[in-house]
Amino acid sequence: MNDFPVVGISCYSEYLKIAIFDGKDFFEFCKKEINFDEIMVKKVSEMLKKNSFSFRDIKKLCIIRGPGRFTAIRSVYTFASVYSAISGARVYGVDVFGCLAYKFFEGDK
Repeated sequence: MNDFPVVGISCYSEYLKIAIFDGKDFFEFCKKEINFDEIMVKKVSEMLKKNSFSFRDIKKLCIIRGPGRFTAIRSVYTFASVYSAISGARVYGVDVFGCLAYKFFEGDK
């Protein structure tokens, strides 16, 4: 089974960050955005289409679950939960500290 694309969404700060991994390359978007929910779904769709994918192709969603801006994180979590229920995609949540620690230790290799 093909496990790609993987979509990552982060909004724990004032930046909306989206990453798509197609199995070989990362495609990223980052923009300072207070009301990110107005552009998040549109931007994910544009990025997927640009890389020959669609929403139904998403196999995994990775989201930041905190700490951070509560309403923004809740919105992304709701989006991921609903998408997972509809599509069967797997959702993974990680906290900011876990991401930072992973990046730090990966850099040691």
